[in-house]
Amino acid sequence: MRRALRNLDAIVSKPDRTVGSDDNSNPATVIQARLHPNVGPFVFQIRTATGTATGAAARLADRRALSLADDQEAFAEEHERLGKAREHLASFASEDFDGADSKRIALNLGPGPVRFTGASLLLNFAMPTFFFHVATADNTLPLNDAAIDTRRSRRNLR
Repeated sequence: MRRALRNLDAIVSKPDRTVGSDDNSNPATVIQARLHPNVGPFVFQIRTATGTATGAAARLADRRALSLADDQEAFAEEHERLGKAREHLASFASEDFDGADSKRIALNLGPGPVRFTGASLLLNFAMPTFFFHVATADNTLPLNDAAIDTRRSRRNLR
């Protein structure tokens, strides 16, 4: 997930450099852009991806979850959020996850708790949710500003 967050940060760099460079692109509009009217805005996709990654790691390792404000309104704030999430994930050692696969975890989703093992939380919930929101964020930008082509940003991906 750290690699995907680093790649997402590279993708966020493209509009950070180009949005506002002409009269047709407004940073406040682009950061709130949506892939579809029923899908959360770009900023929500970043928040959900970072929250899912850091929350899953914390639950699996019995550590306190990273608390990040959900008030980003600029691309610089998105970079900061992504950086904090990557730093938090880097603070975990592989030993922190020993025995996590069989751990019992309950999440309050909807009307009641949803119960997982550590393995099912990671494989059936956290990873699909995380990658859905990373992909949705990536796909939102080029559709909402002609100056943004994230395919060119992918040259920086590792």
